[in-house]
Order: sequence, then C-alpha cells, then structure tokens
Amino acid sequence: MSTTDPADLIKSISDDIAVIIRGEIELAKAELIPQAKSVGLGAGLFGGAGYLGLVAAGMLFTAAGLGVGALLVDAVGPLGAAALGLLIVAVLMLIVAGVLALLGSKKVKVPGPTASVATAKASVESLKLGITRGLTDVKNGTTRQHPAELAPVSAATHSQVADPTQ
Repeated sequence: MSTTDPADLIKSISDDIAVIIRGEIELAKAELIPQAKSVGLGAGLFGGAGYLGLVAAGMLFTAAGLGVGALLVDAVGPLGAAALGLLIVAVLMLIVAGVLALLGSKKVKVPGPTASVATAKASVESLKLGITRGLTDVKNGTTRQHPAELAPVSAATHSQVADPTQ
C-alpha cells in the first residue's frame, strides 16, 4: 500500500467540496431566475390592476356625484349622459383590473427550487457517507487508494461510528 500525504487529501477534499458548492449555486440560479422573472411579471400585473382599480374607483365616485347632480337637475339632461358615460368606462376598467389581477395571481404562484433542494440534500448525504467511511477507515486502520475500492457502508457500520458533530 502506498501512503498519500494528508495535506494532499485535505486539498483534494476542499477542491471537491468547492466544485460541489459551485454546482449547487449554478443549479439554484438556473432554477430560480425563471421563477423570479415570472414573479416580477405577476407583480407588475398586480400593480397595473391596482392602478386601474384606483382610477376606476375615482371614476365611480365622479359618476356617482354627477348622477346625483343629474337627479337634482331636470330629467337626465347632459349631466346624466356624462354620468352614464363615466359609469360605463369605470365598469370596463374594473373588468380589466379583475382580469389583470387573475393573471397576476397565476404568475406569482410558483414552486420552490425543488431540483436544487434535492441535489443539495443528496450532496449532504454523500458528504455524511464519506465522513462516516473516513471515520470507519481511521478506526479500523485502513486506507482507500482508488474510488473502485469504495464499498457501500452498511447501516450497522454507519450506526457504530460516532457522529463527529457531537
């Protein structure tokens, strides 16, 4: 058996962990950027709906005021016609605001980064398994020189090794 310098092993492990972390970050970016764009579009649609809703509310109040004024003047007359016109426009704006709000609510509801979470959990489990194997090898006085020599650690072996975090 040949021995490997512990400093080289630690550097190799550090490099491997850095590669894993960079990969996880890239996966998270690839998964979250489209979702963030969708949420931004949904927020913009909500903003448009809110603006049109406020404008429509102003028009409804104006129409109500003109309508009451029209009741006090002769019959319907020119003010009644103006009030009816404002009322129709306000109702149309409320319909558009409702459609924008429905579209916006669909865009805001997006799932979380499921693939990133799954691969991060798998990476953590792999690291835990590697630490367990390393502790088992240290305990038994064995070394592994090649990845082909890595055998799965049984559940019994895994439970016998002390948790390094405790």
